[in-house]
Amino acid sequence: MTEATAAGAGLDGEPITAEIAATAIRSCFPKLAGRPVVPVGRGWDFAAFRVGTSRCARFPLHAGAERLLATEVDHLPGIDARLSIRTPAPLHLAAPSGAFPRAWCIGQWIEGETADATPPEVASVAEVTGVLRELHRPAPDDAPFNPHRSVPLRERNDAVLERLGQVDDPDSLLAVWRAGRDAAPPPRRTWVHGDLHPGNVVVLDGRVVGILDWGDLCQGDPATDLAALLMLYDPATATEALRRYRGDAGLLARARAWAVFFGVVLATSEPARGRRLGASILARVRS
Repeated sequence: MTEATAAGAGLDGEPITAEIAATAIRSCFPKLAGRPVVPVGRGWDFAAFRVGTSRCARFPLHAGAERLLATEVDHLPGIDARLSIRTPAPLHLAAPSGAFPRAWCIGQWIEGETADATPPEVASVAEVTGVLRELHRPAPDDAPFNPHRSVPLRERNDAVLERLGQVDDPDSLLAVWRAGRDAAPPPRRTWVHGDLHPGNVVVLDGRVVGILDWGDLCQGDPATDLAALLMLYDPATATEALRRYRGDAGLLARARAWAVFFGVVLATSEPARGRRLGASILARVRS
């Protein structure tokens, strides 16, 4: 990964436009200057731009997102090397400067659509399960600890109960949540993505080809990520995939509870895309 600094105009609170991104890219990485810079989305944490045909620039929207980027820079390259799927692992890192006041990065572009817009085909479930096995290796003691993802489900109880009061038919979801919350804990902590929902999964021609947004990468319960199977596939397919993962009843219960967690958080948050995604997740959990 290369590093650079730049000189240029600051943001002064302005939106991160394609023009601002192109200026920062030109200042920091002249070899990429002149390539088309096209906005591709603005999430909770980053504004993203496609750069040419093979690169993606991501600019943090707030100070907390800089910490997420630091996690990716420090840990994702080693994780990426063992995965049979693409990630936007940072290739070029720019320090805060006059061109942009926060650290930002350029990674590889992953062609496709996110799974909330283009769901994967059922046949892809075996590949996704295999990738999660590749990821879920025992985490060292000094792996990042995420106060929202590395903790037992019971420590998220108050937040989930509060948000359940804001969605339709909370009673059916409450039963699922309590079953996972009260299930036996995992025997060990593994590496987990930590934010694996359909909006962070890239699909091309029916196959899952990439996983985005690794800033919550941390030590935790693999059920946190396995919840994604319940969000991406029908219940029978997801349950069978969890069994093939060699999960026990406790793992399945915790995975379903984590799906409730992601669903209620998204369904009760901005922007509208997140609310739609959350409602879709909760509908799958109920079915």
